[in-house]
Amino acid sequence: MIVRCVDLETCGLTPEDGGIVQVGWSDVIIENEKNIAVTAPVSRLCNPGCPIPPTASAVHHWVDFDVVDKPPSSEVFNELMDGVDAFCAHNAKFERQFIKTDKPFICTYKVAVYHASQAPSHSLQVLRYWLKLAVNPSFVLLPHRADSDAYVCAHLLARMLAKISIEEMIDISSRPALLPKLRFGKHGELPLARVPKDYLRWILTQDFDEDVKYTANHYLKL
Repeated sequence: MIVRCVDLETCGLTPEDGGIVQVGWSDVIIENEKNIAVTAPVSRLCNPGCPIPPTASAVHHWVDFDVVDKPPSSEVFNELMDGVDAFCAHNAKFERQFIKTDKPFICTYKVAVYHASQAPSHSLQVLRYWLKLAVNPSFVLLPHRADSDAYVCAHLLARMLAKISIEEMIDISSRPALLPKLRFGKHGELPLARVPKDYLRWILTQDFDEDVKYTANHYLKL
């Protein structure tokens, strides 16, 4: 089985904000539970079809000059989609806005929240160091480059395969994340079971993301 871990660098947070600047991926090749390999990362620059905003360049450090002669992402996606059984990304909700596929899509953020709830944070780079992932340092020199982040994501997926099956990961990824803590507000660091019910009910009336509301609703029902 081949799971392709993918990361995108873009002009904005949604397709409406602009196109894709870089596509990176790294494969997790699963022969059996004891034979799992992570491939070297692949990077493909893309012409997004619009100027790259300075706010986006400040994150990934690609500028218009870097991509002026590159193909559009639609051409790169032909290569990205070829020969894989499933896709994976950290915070996959972002990538899934751009990548339309019928293949299963794993979110390592949701899986890590579920199976590594004690981590100090569930960002990709914090998990990399907290779990002491055995990445090749020559492939991860620059965070917020698509190939580097995809490669770290692949190692995170490979590590989690020691605790949970691909099928379970796909199931967890299909629903909102059940957060271990809220990480905001006056009750942000309390275990959810100790957060007052009226505060959880207040959350449901506010414009929080689906993970926060799902978590609040879950603990209201206990």
